[in-house]
Amino acid sequence: MKNSVNALTIVFLGVCLIIGCWLISNSFIKNNVEVPSSNLQNQLLTRSELAQYLGISETAVALRFHLLIFRISF
Repeated sequence: MKNSVNALTIVFLGVCLIIGCWLISNSFIKNNVEVPSSNLQNQLLTRSELAQYLGISETAVALRFHLLIFRISF
């Protein structure tokens, strides 16, 4: 009995999620919401900009990047 209630709850939650996404997408279409292309450009920081933003040197940024890549590799 408990398993069927859990399954029904999960299905209901999934249906609500799908309906909510559908309603949001329809509201974007009705309101002609578009993402400006200027926001899509220049989203990444250069190494010097990142160092300035974090308040550390460019060498420290490079070292942390290499350590991150090393962790991902192994």
